[in-house]
Amino acid sequence: MLRLPIDGAATGPRLSEALEGAPAGPVIAAIARAVPPLAARLAAGRLHGDPEAVVGTNDSGDRQKALDLAAHHHMLAALRAAGVRRVLSEEAEAVIALNEGGDFDVAIDPIDGSGSIGIGAPLGLLFSVLPSGPDSFLRPGRTAVAAGYASFGHSVDFGFSTGQGVHVATLEPGGDFRIAHEGLRLKHQASTIAYNASNERHWAPGLRDWAADLRAWLLWCCQQQQQQQQQHRRDRSRARWARWRRRRQRGAVRGARRSDAPGRRGTLVPPRHGGGRRHGGGRRRGGAADVALCR
Repeated sequence: MLRLPIDGAATGPRLSEALEGAPAGPVIAAIARAVPPLAARLAAGRLHGDPEAVVGTNDSGDRQKALDLAAHHHMLAALRAAGVRRVLSEEAEAVIALNEGGDFDVAIDPIDGSGSIGIGAPLGLLFSVLPSGPDSFLRPGRTAVAAGYASFGHSVDFGFSTGQGVHVATLEPGGDFRIAHEGLRLKHQASTIAYNASNERHWAPGLRDWAADLRAWLLWCCQQQQQQQQQHRRDRSRARWARWRRRRQRGAVRGARRSDAPGRRGTLVPPRHGGGRRHGGGRRRGGAADVALCR
């Protein structure tokens, strides 16, 4: 690995240490341990085969690729070993029973964004951990005891929360996940909005109205910002013009002389040419301006 002059030893507690005693800690740790092999296969690209090869269609109508199914079975094995009771996967049509006596259920998308394989865009993994409960996964979000994601990009990051803030761990090359950020929070204000607008037509009317109002407000903010920038440019232009005029006036006053002729006191006239003849004659280069001011 390239070492920067400011680099030192890897810092931050190990993820396994941070998860000790946490709700659903063993389940989160199992998912995290399953991430590096998946990241390694993504990094290998087409060297060992085509991860984009279409092998089926999932319940949502999306084409399943070889990597989708491989990641699905890979994560199922990890969750089964962790004692998870049931799994709801993006790549399966029905809920999958793993351990009837398990304490937790997991909803997971083993690979999110597989359509971007091969173009250098980051991919991800999403999961939510819930207590064992009804057969249906249609439960309020407040029932979740943990949730998180993995991001496969220029670094492999693992973000998670157990209800005590959001923390992000980064995979150390050839090592383990270490906590890199603790207690992440969103800013109170933001200048960017992003959502899947292609699904907006399926939203409830109230949500569509809210999105329309938000876009209108953002448009108004952009217009106000443009007007302020235009006014700022106009003010700067006026200030530059005023400075230029003052410099011209000062230059003319310094370069002009007062006439000694009677009745012409206070009148500025152009300087005489040829001042420098004692040095060999001829007009001095770079002399005063040829403009005089009269009052």
